[in-house]
Amino acid sequence: MPSAAELFGTDRHGRALVSLRNEEDQPQQDIVLPRCYRNPPWTLVTAHGVGFGINRIPLVQMFPDPSLWRRLGYATVSGDLSYDKDVILERNQKSIPEFFARLLTPEDTLYVKTHENASDQYRWMAEEIKRLIEEDELDHSEHLDRNPKCETEPQHKWHHLECSADCRTPRTCARSDVV
Repeated sequence: MPSAAELFGTDRHGRALVSLRNEEDQPQQDIVLPRCYRNPPWTLVTAHGVGFGINRIPLVQMFPDPSLWRRLGYATVSGDLSYDKDVILERNQKSIPEFFARLLTPEDTLYVKTHENASDQYRWMAEEIKRLIEEDELDHSEHLDRNPKCETEPQHKWHHLECSADCRTPRTCARSDVV
């Protein structure tokens, strides 16, 4: 994962502009929030899966300590959450606000569509974003499109991620059973 210097930049002397340190008897600066109120669990699991590149060998990135998955609100379904072991994770039910299951489904928040070529894909995306802004009153600053390159597994269901992993050169570590 990128360092604070890579994420936030450096001054003219090469020192990080932002430094996050947790020191004893001081307010915490680097806080992990295991409960996510902004994103539904299936969207969060998808974002983690795509962001880490779980279907790529090697992964795009991985936490330096696999136990960080637990701190982020995941629970082990099966396997061993350690390096060189297979594991299946899902969002811990305590980390999922109850209103998501009551108000939304994965189909409400995740949309997978294939296109014949990149030009068709970009045209459809532009039209869909325009429609969402004009008809659904989506604020343009609160919108993110992620276009994974799914050549190796085109039938992949992004709201249900489950693969084997050794967490140094893994293919995945996440699953969402919330439907």
